[in-house]
Amino acid sequence: MALELASVSGRDRAHAAAVRRRGALRRDVAEALARARQYAAVAPLPTCDDGGLDGAEQVLAAAVAEILDRLRSEQHGLSGEQLGRLAGLAVELQRLHGQVRDVALDRAVAALGAIGGDVVRVDGVESVEDRLRRAVRDLVEGGGFDRALVLRFRGNRMEAVATQFRTEHAWARDCQAHSVLHPAPLGPGLLEWQVAHNARPALALDPMHDPHAWAPMVHKFAPTSYASIPVMVGGEAVGIMQADMYFSGRDVDELDRDVAAAFVNVLGRDLERGLLLERLQTQRNAVRDLMRSTEETVAEFRGAELWWPRAAEAGGQDEQAATAEPTGNGTPPGDAALAKLTRREREVLALMATGATNARIAARLVVSEHTVKSHVEHILGKLRAANRAEAVALSAGLGHPASV
Repeated sequence: MALELASVSGRDRAHAAAVRRRGALRRDVAEALARARQYAAVAPLPTCDDGGLDGAEQVLAAAVAEILDRLRSEQHGLSGEQLGRLAGLAVELQRLHGQVRDVALDRAVAALGAIGGDVVRVDGVESVEDRLRRAVRDLVEGGGFDRALVLRFRGNRMEAVATQFRTEHAWARDCQAHSVLHPAPLGPGLLEWQVAHNARPALALDPMHDPHAWAPMVHKFAPTSYASIPVMVGGEAVGIMQADMYFSGRDVDELDRDVAAAFVNVLGRDLERGLLLERLQTQRNAVRDLMRSTEETVAEFRGAELWWPRAAEAGGQDEQAATAEPTGNGTPPGDAALAKLTRREREVLALMATGATNARIAARLVVSEHTVKSHVEHILGKLRAANRAEAVALSAGLGHPASV
């Protein structure tokens, strides 16, 4: 039966054409290197699973140098035909070297375009840690790197946040766990500290033998070289992004460093917003905690206000009422003043009479010191007392010594 295939998008067609061009160029490079081996010791073209050109630039540059050296050293012993062949081969190898370099530049531009379009998509709820984890995936999947690691500065330490490998994912998880267990102490003797201090991207060209490299990390990752890029937020380095070409079998170069730096530059602007959101969230949580504490205090105060004294609680006041001077509504003046106090305020007043401080009263009644202070202010207001001593004296003078 007939099949109707989905149309190929323009982006897919461009990608397919680029793959074909790289394949044709690789064949041309392989043929030219084979001819060059007739005249000089030339290294083989590195094998790439995807048929790419990783490592071809270095091999071609070395082959051109070998051919030119032979021309210079043996020009008087070679025939005109041999000289013409060597000169033509040198020109061809140099031309192929330029084409391979152009392909690398195209790859870098495409990677930047892909990364730039993806990095700016922030959903507003992604944490800084999640954003950093996504960044290492983007750098490997969209930026063309084999491995990437992002580290975040916390106080005087450098802690691993996420690790991403193009292949061998179990090794990536093992390296991440190892990095978490061995955070690097930040200081002038550390490579990453120097990168952060200078606020400039750098290439670590021989980290396995560099005394300034963090040994537990480099021995686990075993990189031959890597790009180290400071993650800058608001002019301050908050972390480091590292990336290499481990599985491709080549060292990182200036182009790799610049691609990673452009990516991290956009990431830094992205993180600035994320860090601001984190600070706002922290402040919001602090406000919520303060509101919760205030609500608890208010609830405690309102609970106390419900305990207005009833006749049954007056216990023993009938006798005093009989001898006290009556007020216009039949209530003795002493009772009228004390009746304004809540049960909890009476308890506080009784403890005030013993000379207890607000802190001791709070401990005795199992409430906050702020709550006790509020009760004292209410007591002074209701008894029209200027201070604690006057309130206690008024209570005793009214014939109601406070007790609990």
